[in-house]
Amino acid sequence: MRTKRCLAPALSALNRLCGTAAATLPLLIGVMSAAVLHIPSAIALSIDEKKAAVLATPSDVLQTLGSHLIVGYHVASELTPLLSRGVLGGVFVTARNAKSRTEAQLSREISGLRALAAEKGLRPLWIAADQEGGPVARLTPPLARQPPLKRLLRKTMTHQERDTTISAYATRQASNLARIGVNLNFAPVVDLKRLGRLHGDRHTNLHLRALFDDAGLVAEAAKSYCRATAAEGVLCTLKHFPGLRTVNADTHISKGRVLATQRALEARDWAPFWIANGKIPAAIMVSHAHFDEVDALNPASTSKTVISGLLRREWGYSGLVITDDFYMASIRKRPGGMSRAAIHALNAGADLIVITTGGNDTYHVLFELIQAFKDGRLDQAKLAASRLRLNHYANQFAPPPPATMVAPLPSASPRRTVSKTDRSLVGKAD
Repeated sequence: MRTKRCLAPALSALNRLCGTAAATLPLLIGVMSAAVLHIPSAIALSIDEKKAAVLATPSDVLQTLGSHLIVGYHVASELTPLLSRGVLGGVFVTARNAKSRTEAQLSREISGLRALAAEKGLRPLWIAADQEGGPVARLTPPLARQPPLKRLLRKTMTHQERDTTISAYATRQASNLARIGVNLNFAPVVDLKRLGRLHGDRHTNLHLRALFDDAGLVAEAAKSYCRATAAEGVLCTLKHFPGLRTVNADTHISKGRVLATQRALEARDWAPFWIANGKIPAAIMVSHAHFDEVDALNPASTSKTVISGLLRREWGYSGLVITDDFYMASIRKRPGGMSRAAIHALNAGADLIVITTGGNDTYHVLFELIQAFKDGRLDQAKLAASRLRLNHYANQFAPPPPATMVAPLPSASPRRTVSKTDRSLVGKAD
């Protein structure tokens, strides 16, 4: 009976398309519960029907696809249907989850989410945050506030002074994150500082976040930062490749293009990203800016030429490639939206897709990924290679299990409809 109730919305949609008599629907249940539920894209399904179809998908397929998603949430219990099936690759924790809560409360909730996922015995769950310090510190409070790193670096004159300052800063930041269960941080910003503020910029704000306009100093800072966070069990993320210094628009709200040539970027902007090819573990976050010289049709985050061609083949980068937040307008407003972009990103070689809004957006994306998997539109070789990378890094940065495993608690965050303003300002990965 539970299977019938779960599949009923999806079966009703299939019935509308095919004209199947209601009396024959029970005969389809056994077949659909044993195979990937494939519904022609011509049907406009409701979100409830998509959820039912996703949750009726065989667990091995669902886990294979869902392991590439890092999603946000509003109420912890909304993640239960997916985490209890071992589906998600990670959970993004941000300001709305931390609001009016203590470290202990937030830590307990994160432990509960991790414990729920661990019951399936799959790879450790990524718990991600966007905690740069200064103006971008989504988990402050309850975590201690830190001044912008660039302000502290103004007082340093030598390499040793910078290394000491950055290492202490990153160690404190990472230890605070690790204490509540975070093992992946979307920091540091290694984009070079631009001259002046970008016209129409609302959220990128490189003039406040970028450390230097000197590529050598930024690369030096990134090494010190990532080495220190790794020592605390937190993987750093170098962002935002191929660099936002010359991008002509804020990709949170519109389409942006990298104006610099590849030769100019190689000579300057890319030096900080090259540290990821060394001994220091570091993920790379790819932005949604278009890099026309390499791929004029696709944002960098969904471009096979950028990710598989440039990062993987030319650079030999074997670490994790993470997309910027898919709710940003430069992805969300493209034809096909987040769902089509997710298919393109995985085929391009990305390992983790960030959907900070979570909720229904997660199911929309999963539904389309399942259809693409069934149709043979996903590159199986790239998925297999990504799976090896994900296993390696997730095990390397797996936090120690808590002394007592706890069940997930309902989030203290209020359940509400998120306004357009909230969704553009709160919860994004910058």
